[in-house]
Parts: sequence; structure tokens; C-alpha cells
Amino acid sequence: MSFDFELTNKPVIAILLGAPFTSQNYERIGVPYLKVNFEVVVLDCNPWLRARYDSLFFIEHDYPKIVTITSAANFKNVIRQLKPAYAIDNINDISSRRFIQKTLQLHGTKYVIPVTGRLPAPSRGQRVNEYLEMVVKQPYGFLLKVIRRVLIYIKESRIYEPDIVLLAGRKSLDSYTASAKNILWVASGDYYIYKNIQDRSAYQNMSLPVQGRYALFIDDCIAIATDYILLGSSRPVESESYFILLRQAFDRLERITGMQVVVAAHPHGKDIKNYTSLFGERQVFFDLTGELCMNSDLVLSHVSTGMGFAALWRKPLIILTSESLDKSWLSACIRTLSNYLDCQLLFMESDDQRYEEVLQQSKDMNEEAYKHFIDDFIRSDEVNEVAPWQAFTNFVKQSSDGV
Repeated sequence: MSFDFELTNKPVIAILLGAPFTSQNYERIGVPYLKVNFEVVVLDCNPWLRARYDSLFFIEHDYPKIVTITSAANFKNVIRQLKPAYAIDNINDISSRRFIQKTLQLHGTKYVIPVTGRLPAPSRGQRVNEYLEMVVKQPYGFLLKVIRRVLIYIKESRIYEPDIVLLAGRKSLDSYTASAKNILWVASGDYYIYKNIQDRSAYQNMSLPVQGRYALFIDDCIAIATDYILLGSSRPVESESYFILLRQAFDRLERITGMQVVVAAHPHGKDIKNYTSLFGERQVFFDLTGELCMNSDLVLSHVSTGMGFAALWRKPLIILTSESLDKSWLSACIRTLSNYLDCQLLFMESDDQRYEEVLQQSKDMNEEAYKHFIDDFIRSDEVNEVAPWQAFTNFVKQSSDGV
């Protein structure tokens, strides 16, 4: 096969993609930073690995060096022709990992895994309680879950150690990532945004499009995200009733506090018709989460990784939930995050008195909990680079492969 682009004499990096190639993911997987020193080719593995990928609607980034992978044989052929020096796996699919690793090994390609943007996982005790509840209420579903876990364990035991892992925060180090030949400590993407905002605000007056005091809701698109389609999982809540309740919660917060609620939009919203209208007559902004968080008086969310900005800027934080969410598979994640950050959990159906109590309690932030969250999931003490992907680029420059 031939490619629709030309390659220079720079070392080739293949980025394996398992999510839609949107503008957000173009940044997230590092293309604009890596292409300075490398020939970056994106391998879109979705048609090969994601059964329902064709049903998604999204605006694809116009980066020209992208190859669509339609099958395992197609992947083998592309790797054979590209002969990349490195392959960065952004698919996170255990079932295909061994095959990918073996294919890369045949062509001398180093296998790289970035582990950034994680959130606290429910404890073993929480999982046990969840499973016990499933045994009673959904015995068939419990059996399927056990079978899936066994299959994943078998597949995990057969994969090879990675050549390089990029780890953001102490909790990204587990038994598998610890087996890597080279461990590079980095920071999450949000940390670099935070540092950039700090640098800009230090020498210029940052003008934001919001006037007056406000609470910031960081949307995580839990009711309408396309991720559920790709992963074949169910949404935790029904979208219509969720947004009615969310707007009512915003109305109540605005009435009690006298502050407006402003929405930091989820990137998926760019591909969702009438997305901004779902939040009522409120200001909704894309690509400004860090900046909006810096000037906010209060931060609200469910389980968004964007809450890292609240920890970095030391902002009062309230985790929103509902009776419906608390009965869903997302409940353990929401409660775990609330416990980890030692911040208030607010059921949106609550009365005014409960809202007032939570608002008052949210002012008493646990600085130590915020610091632990930053160390565990955003940036550990080992990090000293100043730009995304700098640690990886420096490593390659200093290795025998060079650039």
C-alpha cells in the first residue's frame, strides 16, 4: 500500500488511536508537540477495534498524516511499511495489546504507553459491596462481569512489558507499568495548561468573558458522551431527566448564592447538536476550563478530570450527584472522588437547607487532600520538564536512537 503523504528523514513515531480523532485528541495524544522533532503518523485503529465506531458523529481533525486501520492484517502491513522507531499506544485495549506488541517487536519498534489523566479508583471494599449487590439484584450480570474479569486477567498475563511508560502521578505506577524498561515521570495535560495560564497571567491582564462572581460547572458529558458507544457500555443516567434536574440545581445555587453558574463545556459538546442549550440560559465556554477555574469562586462537577484544576487553583469544590446517579455504575467513582478530595457530595434533589449546609462546608477546603490528589494523579515530585512530551523527547535525544 502507499500513503497519501511523504515522510522526511526524521524518526517515525506511530500514534495508535482508539478514540475519535478530534481537535481535543489531536492535542491530547501529543501530535503538535511531537511533530517538531519526529515524523508523526496517526494510526486510527477504531474501524479495526471499535465495533460501533461507524455510528459516531464527530468533526475529525485535518492533520494529514493519518492512516485508517481496518484489520489486524492491515495493521501488520502498515507497520511493516512505516517501520516506526516508536509506537505510542493510546488505545488501552487489553485484548489487542499482545498482538500489537508482537507486531511492533518484529520491526524493532519500541512500545510506549502514556498513563495520564487518571482519577481515583473505587477501593476493593467498594467493589466487593458493588459485586454483592449485583449477586442479589443482577445474578446474570454478575456472572458476565466475573467472566470478563477472568478473561482480562488471562490476557493481561500474556502481554509483554512496555519499553517506555510515561506516568503522571504516583498512582499511575502499578505492577504493569513498574515492569517497563524505562519509566519517564511526566505531568498530566491539564498541569501544562495550568502552568501556561500562570505564566500568561504573570505578565499580562487576562481578560475572561465572564463578569462578576460565578460558580463553574465542569461538564463531563455523563449523559450524552459518545464514549459509551465506543466502549459498548450503558449511560449512567437518562439524558432528559438528568438535564432537567441539573438546570434546577443550577437555579437553586444561583438563587441561594447570588452567583451565576457558568459552564466549562466538554469537548464532545462541539459534536452534539444544541449542546449549549441543555444548560438553560447560561454562558457555556469551550477550551477555557483552566482559565475559568482560576477566577471562579466555586467549582462543581461529577467525575471530570478537569477537577484537577480546582485542586491546582485551590478552589472550593462540590461534587454533584443524584438519586439516579447514586444507583448507577458511576456511583462508586463519584463517591470515591468526593472522599479522595475530602469535598462535599451534594444530591441535586436536596432542599435549600442542605444546599446551604454544603455551600458553607465547601469553604473549608482540605489543602492536604488537594496536595495528595495532585501528587497522585497530576504531577509527582519527580517531574521537572516544562512542556508536554518534553521528557519523552529528551529521552529519545539522549538514547542511541537519537533524533
